[in-house]
Amino acid sequence: MQYWLGNAPLDRHVCLAVHGLREAEIDAVTRRTRELLVVTKHVDPAMQVLPDDGWVQQSLNRLIAGGFIKKSDMSPDLFSPAKEIHEGWP
Repeated sequence: MQYWLGNAPLDRHVCLAVHGLREAEIDAVTRRTRELLVVTKHVDPAMQVLPDDGWVQQSLNRLIAGGFIKKSDMSPDLFSPAKEIHEGWP
């Protein structure tokens, strides 16, 4: 399963290590926001776990602070209200 951050692939283990998250929570972020923290092509439509508001933004900031990603490499859309992505993206 491949996760994406902006236009770059992001290793699932990096996400799990940085955030201490269960995979279900990562998928819930993807499904709920359709934003670009950890967007996967395979989202479970039955997922019921929903993160708190602001989770995506906080997680992006933690990834930046940890040196995993650079803010300059990402679209400004990541730091504005949720942007819809196209089916099949990227």
